[in-house]
Amino acid sequence: MSEIEWYLDELFDELAGTGAAGRRALMEAEYHLRAVAADAMTRGLPEDQAEHEAVSRFGPPALVASKLRSAGRLNRAVSTAWLLAGLAACGLGAAYLLVAWWHTWQTPNCYVGLSFGCYTTGMLVTRITTATAIAAAGAALLLGRWLAVRYAALTSSRRGFALRSRR
Repeated sequence: MSEIEWYLDELFDELAGTGAAGRRALMEAEYHLRAVAADAMTRGLPEDQAEHEAVSRFGPPALVASKLRSAGRLNRAVSTAWLLAGLAACGLGAAYLLVAWWHTWQTPNCYVGLSFGCYTTGMLVTRITTATAIAAAGAALLLGRWLAVRYAALTSSRRGFALRSRR
Protein backbone atom coordinates (compact mmCIF):
# COMPACT_ATOMS: atom_id res chain seq x y z
CA MET A 1 0.00 0.00 0.00
CA SER A 2 1.39 3.40 -0.96
CA GLU A 3 1.88 6.16 1.59
CA ILE A 4 -0.85 8.26 -0.01
CA GLU A 5 -3.30 5.36 0.25
CA TRP A 6 -2.38 4.87 3.91
CA TYR A 7 -2.84 8.59 4.56
CA LEU A 8 -6.25 8.62 2.86
CA ASP A 9 -7.35 5.60 4.92
CA GLU A 10 -6.31 7.38 8.12
CA LEU A 11 -8.05 10.58 7.04
CA PHE A 12 -11.19 8.59 6.19
CA ASP A 13 -11.22 7.15 9.72
CA GLU A 14 -10.74 10.61 11.24
CA LEU A 15 -13.53 12.12 9.13
CA ALA A 16 -16.09 9.47 10.12
CA GLY A 17 -19.47 11.05 10.79
CA THR A 18 -18.91 14.24 8.80
CA GLY A 19 -21.15 13.14 5.93
CA ALA A 20 -20.95 14.78 2.52
CA ALA A 21 -18.48 17.44 3.71
CA GLY A 22 -16.06 14.72 4.81
CA ARG A 23 -16.45 12.89 1.51
CA ARG A 24 -15.68 16.06 -0.45
CA ALA A 25 -12.71 16.82 1.80
CA LEU A 26 -11.36 13.32 1.27
CA MET A 27 -11.65 13.64 -2.52
CA GLU A 28 -9.93 17.03 -2.42
CA ALA A 29 -7.15 15.71 -0.20
CA GLU A 30 -6.55 12.82 -2.60
CA TYR A 31 -6.39 15.21 -5.55
CA HIS A 32 -3.88 17.50 -3.82
CA LEU A 33 -1.72 14.65 -2.52
CA ARG A 34 -1.50 13.05 -5.95
CA ALA A 35 -0.79 16.43 -7.61
CA VAL A 36 2.05 17.20 -5.19
CA ALA A 37 3.49 13.69 -5.64
CA ALA A 38 3.30 14.01 -9.44
CA ASP A 39 5.05 17.38 -9.25
CA ALA A 40 7.81 15.87 -7.10
CA MET A 41 8.24 12.98 -9.58
CA THR A 42 8.64 15.46 -12.45
CA ARG A 43 11.49 16.99 -10.43
CA GLY A 44 13.18 13.58 -10.45
CA LEU A 45 12.23 12.07 -7.09
CA PRO A 46 11.33 8.37 -6.97
CA GLU A 47 7.66 7.56 -6.41
CA ASP A 48 7.98 6.55 -2.73
CA GLN A 49 9.93 9.70 -1.83
CA ALA A 50 7.50 11.86 -3.79
CA GLU A 51 4.54 10.38 -1.90
CA HIS A 52 6.36 10.82 1.42
CA GLU A 53 7.01 14.49 0.59
CA ALA A 54 3.34 15.03 -0.34
CA VAL A 55 2.07 13.41 2.86
CA SER A 56 4.53 15.26 5.10
CA ARG A 57 3.59 18.62 3.53
CA PHE A 58 -0.12 17.93 3.98
CA GLY A 59 0.06 17.43 7.75
CA PRO A 60 -1.21 14.76 10.15
CA PRO A 61 -4.66 13.32 9.35
CA ALA A 62 -5.99 14.09 12.84
CA LEU A 63 -5.07 17.77 12.50
CA VAL A 64 -6.64 18.05 9.05
CA ALA A 65 -9.85 16.38 10.28
CA SER A 66 -10.09 18.58 13.38
CA LYS A 67 -9.73 21.74 11.29
CA LEU A 68 -12.47 20.52 8.96
CA ARG A 69 -14.76 19.75 11.88
CA SER A 70 -14.22 23.17 13.48
CA ALA A 71 -14.90 24.91 10.16
CA GLY A 72 -18.15 22.95 9.86
CA ARG A 73 -19.24 23.98 13.37
CA LEU A 74 -18.58 27.65 12.63
CA ASN A 75 -20.47 27.36 9.35
CA ARG A 76 -23.46 25.78 11.11
CA ALA A 77 -23.38 28.44 13.87
CA VAL A 78 -23.44 31.24 11.29
CA SER A 79 -26.30 29.54 9.48
CA THR A 80 -28.33 29.11 12.68
CA ALA A 81 -27.72 32.70 13.80
CA TRP A 82 -28.74 33.96 10.36
CA LEU A 83 -31.94 31.90 10.49
CA LEU A 84 -32.86 33.06 13.99
CA ALA A 85 -32.17 36.73 13.14
CA GLY A 86 -34.42 36.49 10.07
CA LEU A 87 -37.21 34.81 12.00
CA ALA A 88 -36.94 37.31 14.85
CA ALA A 89 -37.07 40.30 12.49
CA CYS A 90 -40.07 38.88 10.62
CA GLY A 91 -41.88 38.16 13.88
CA LEU A 92 -41.09 41.57 15.34
CA GLY A 93 -42.20 43.33 12.16
CA ALA A 94 -45.43 41.33 12.00
CA ALA A 95 -46.21 42.04 15.67
CA TYR A 96 -45.47 45.73 15.20
CA LEU A 97 -47.75 45.81 12.13
CA LEU A 98 -50.53 44.13 14.12
CA VAL A 99 -50.24 46.70 16.90
CA ALA A 100 -50.24 49.58 14.41
CA TRP A 101 -53.30 48.12 12.69
CA TRP A 102 -55.05 47.75 16.05
CA HIS A 103 -54.44 51.44 16.82
CA THR A 104 -56.13 52.47 13.57
CA TRP A 105 -59.39 51.10 14.95
CA GLN A 106 -59.27 53.22 18.11
CA THR A 107 -61.39 56.34 18.12
CA PRO A 108 -59.18 59.35 18.65
CA ASN A 109 -60.23 61.35 21.74
CA CYS A 110 -57.30 63.66 21.68
CA TYR A 111 -57.97 66.69 23.88
CA VAL A 112 -54.24 67.17 24.48
CA GLY A 113 -52.04 66.67 21.43
CA LEU A 114 -49.50 63.84 21.63
CA SER A 115 -50.85 62.53 24.94
CA PHE A 116 -50.66 58.84 25.79
CA GLY A 117 -53.13 56.87 23.69
CA CYS A 118 -53.51 59.61 21.10
CA TYR A 119 -52.29 58.55 17.67
CA THR A 120 -52.24 61.00 14.82
CA THR A 121 -52.28 59.91 11.21
CA GLY A 122 -48.61 60.82 10.80
CA MET A 123 -47.64 58.72 13.81
CA LEU A 124 -49.56 55.74 12.47
CA VAL A 125 -47.96 56.08 9.04
CA THR A 126 -44.52 56.21 10.67
CA ARG A 127 -45.23 53.12 12.76
CA ILE A 128 -46.63 51.17 9.82
CA THR A 129 -43.64 52.13 7.68
CA THR A 130 -41.22 51.10 10.43
CA ALA A 131 -43.01 47.79 10.98
CA THR A 132 -43.01 47.06 7.25
CA ALA A 133 -39.29 47.85 7.02
CA ILE A 134 -38.50 45.50 9.93
CA ALA A 135 -40.58 42.69 8.42
CA ALA A 136 -38.98 43.26 5.00
CA ALA A 137 -35.50 43.16 6.55
CA GLY A 138 -36.37 39.83 8.17
CA ALA A 139 -37.68 38.48 4.88
CA ALA A 140 -34.49 39.67 3.16
CA LEU A 141 -32.38 37.88 5.80
CA LEU A 142 -34.32 34.66 5.30
CA LEU A 143 -34.09 34.92 1.50
CA GLY A 144 -30.35 35.62 1.69
CA ARG A 145 -29.80 32.63 3.97
CA TRP A 146 -31.83 30.39 1.67
CA LEU A 147 -29.73 31.52 -1.30
CA ALA A 148 -26.49 30.99 0.66
CA VAL A 149 -27.52 27.46 1.65
CA ARG A 150 -28.67 26.64 -1.86
CA TYR A 151 -25.90 28.18 -3.97
CA ALA A 152 -22.92 29.04 -1.74
CA ALA A 153 -22.62 25.81 0.25
CA LEU A 154 -23.51 27.33 3.61
CA THR A 155 -24.36 24.45 5.91
CA SER A 156 -28.05 24.42 6.75
CA SER A 157 -29.24 24.01 10.32
CA ARG A 158 -30.14 20.55 11.50
CA ARG A 159 -33.55 19.21 10.65
CA GLY A 160 -36.04 20.07 13.32
CA PHE A 161 -35.31 22.90 15.70
CA ALA A 162 -32.06 24.70 14.95
CA LEU A 163 -30.71 24.61 18.50
CA ARG A 164 -31.55 21.09 19.62
CA SER A 165 -28.75 19.16 21.28
CA ARG A 166 -26.63 16.56 19.52
CA ARG A 167 -26.95 12.97 20.66
